[in-house]
Amino acid sequence: MRIGYSNHFISTNHKFIHETNKQNPLPNIDIHFNILMNRLYYAAYYVVNALLMAHGIVTKTHSGTKSSFSQHFVKTGKFDKTYGRLLSGLFDSRQKGDYENIFAYDADSVLPLFEPVAEMITLIEIEIRASN
Repeated sequence: MRIGYSNHFISTNHKFIHETNKQNPLPNIDIHFNILMNRLYYAAYYVVNALLMAHGIVTKTHSGTKSSFSQHFVKTGKFDKTYGRLLSGLFDSRQKGDYENIFAYDADSVLPLFEPVAEMITLIEIEIRASN
């Protein structure tokens, strides 16, 4: 069950990142960048949850997921610190975009995150498959 859950979130998040990236959003198109920031965070969050579950680690909160990823995968050197910072930064950005009523992201702040999130998803997919 745990592996099926992991594989489901990997494929879902991989598809989201690659399909959204292919659409080549342009600033003159009506795009809600706060929603894109939210989706980028959740793509990373769910794939990290899948990784943790594949290793028998269950978390109950977003903070627990960030902490467990850092403790078990970043601090041990399995994943570069860049990915721990990416997950934390995405979390902070999602919070800001979702809950600060007067804040709006733009293309310059959101679009550069697609590639690193896609890389993170790919590396986590490899790690999950290797752990099976």
